[in-house]
Amino acid sequence: MANADDLKRLAEEMVGAYEERVSVISDIKQETANLIGAFGKSREEMAGEMRTRLAKFKTDLNASEDERKKMIRPRFQIEEIILWISGIRPEN
Repeated sequence: MANADDLKRLAEEMVGAYEERVSVISDIKQETANLIGAFGKSREEMAGEMRTRLAKFKTDLNASEDERKKMIRPRFQIEEIILWISGIRPEN
């Protein structure tokens, strides 16, 4: 009978160990799903912030380019005037 009791106890321990492993794996799956969900939410927030920053950067860059073009134009006009004046100046 001792062998039968030992086998019964061993079978119960095996079932208990199996159930524990299933529980642990279930917990790991749930934690993984939660992490993936949190990561996705965080990524979406970051992507939205990056889209906003990029739009502002583009706007600022275009404004800077327009300002730069305004600054360059007078310089070329001045150079053209100087060339024109030097063309009508009599040579000595």
